[in-house]
Amino acid sequence: MTNTYLQIIQNFWANHYDNIEGADILKMSTFLFKFSDKLKKLKVIEPNMVKNGKELVKIYMKKTYKNITDVIENILKSEREIKSITNENGELVTNGPNDLFDILSKSFNLIQETKIKYIHAKMLNMFYECIIQYLIGVDCITSNFNIIVERNFLIAIANNSVLVNMLLNSLIDNFKDADVLEEKEINEEIRTKEIMSSLNLMSQNSVSRFVTDLSKPLAESFNCNYLLLDLRKILLVTHETYSELNPLMNRMIKKKCWEEVLKLTVFYYIKLLLTTAHKKVKKVEEITAKLEDDKGLLRETYCSLVG
Repeated sequence: MTNTYLQIIQNFWANHYDNIEGADILKMSTFLFKFSDKLKKLKVIEPNMVKNGKELVKIYMKKTYKNITDVIENILKSEREIKSITNENGELVTNGPNDLFDILSKSFNLIQETKIKYIHAKMLNMFYECIIQYLIGVDCITSNFNIIVERNFLIAIANNSVLVNMLLNSLIDNFKDADVLEEKEINEEIRTKEIMSSLNLMSQNSVSRFVTDLSKPLAESFNCNYLLLDLRKILLVTHETYSELNPLMNRMIKKKCWEEVLKLTVFYYIKLLLTTAHKKVKKVEEITAKLEDDKGLLRETYCSLVG
């Protein structure tokens, strides 16, 4: 009997493959999995039924992935053209994350009621590929120094990391609520840690670029002899240069921004120390005293900014 069912499906598939919609493929695979479960209760084992069900799931995921990747290409095109918008908090963001996770949520809704672990796991695998494709696409824009990238767009992409994290957690919660896979299984299938790593890298690259793009006044402030350096004045220049960006950044990106500014300041400071400070013995105490004073000033200035 089972062979008859399988033959009917195989014949139908061979004759109508090109015209079969993804939703119909999902229905056929779901039928095979559930029918196999019913047979197991009757002590009837039909391995080909599950095997064919899995093949149908792979085809369904392939079709769905192709559709979503087309959407992602359009999202990335819009990111480049529309640039940034302001959210309700006055922070710069883009529409990309919401557009991406909206299509992922709709895809999840189509498989939610199947209650089949294999289907849910494969959907999570596919979502991982989609999210990574989006993150890589955005990073290729912000990391390409051969093109001009607006500062506000870089800030928006950095801010997006918080939004993507929130949307990812919401998507994972949907899978948890479906009660098909354990939380550990969900995070393993969608590879949460890898996504967060890529997300943090994208965010950090964007922050580094807009901080560096604004660093000319900071660099020029170090054009003097080390012992004549007025660090307090330089910190004022730094504050004037970067503080206007504060309202445009969320709290996490603001912290990253000032961490990058501090790294740049320390880089120029050490470079000046090594290249202009006299190494005569009579100068050592003077240099040491200045180092201690400037270290305290840096700590005082950046303690509240970077924690």
